[in-house]
Amino acid sequence: MSLPGSPENPPLGGSLKPETPSVGPAAGRGEESPLSAGLITGAPATHPPDPQQNPQAELIGLIREHHQAVYGYALRLSGSPTDAEDLAQQAFLIACQKLHQVREAEKVRSWLLTVVRNAFLKSRKNPPPAPAAGLELDIDAIPEQAPETALDNETLQLALADLSDDYRLIVGMYYFEERSYKEIAEILGLPIGTVMSRLSRAKSRLRGQLLASDPELAEIYGESSAGDAAPSAVDRR
Repeated sequence: MSLPGSPENPPLGGSLKPETPSVGPAAGRGEESPLSAGLITGAPATHPPDPQQNPQAELIGLIREHHQAVYGYALRLSGSPTDAEDLAQQAFLIACQKLHQVREAEKVRSWLLTVVRNAFLKSRKNPPPAPAAGLELDIDAIPEQAPETALDNETLQLALADLSDDYRLIVGMYYFEERSYKEIAEILGLPIGTVMSRLSRAKSRLRGQLLASDPELAEIYGESSAGDAAPSAVDRR
């Protein structure tokens, strides 16, 4: 069994930031987000995990509480509903085995999103593993997706699907995981300038897609043309 910190099992220590009250990607960062509404749903954990709980029951509880956030992030990263379900399943199976090591309940969702991202990175090189014996997902336990009324989900997903994997990954880490440029650069092993450049280009392409599909929507969620330039490192350390 691999230890936390391996590619499929992220660290469980202080490197994970507590969830902020605001869903917006710019929460606590002093800037308005073009994708700040309707991108992640699902409430944070309201109780710490019980290490004595039955694994199947614990898995079902995780699905009920965090499926929307996990599946939504997986869909944005992969661009495919089928791949997103596979990634979500992997994340919940890993979480069922390792969640007892997360000591603070408010870190559960943040940790799950990190598991999703690592599973996505691994899936680009290897085929997804078979589900662990005895821990198959109960499809009936998965709640229906809530409608994202603030932003047309299909329009956004089509725009994200048009991005390359590298661009989608950085967009996901910046907006969903709310990571800084420095954190993204360290995790991916990239120069911070490359991270900033890719994010800027990804936002420009997303803006173009939204403008083409719905000018009014793009005006609400997009940024001014001045925002196309890569922000300075001083803005996001």
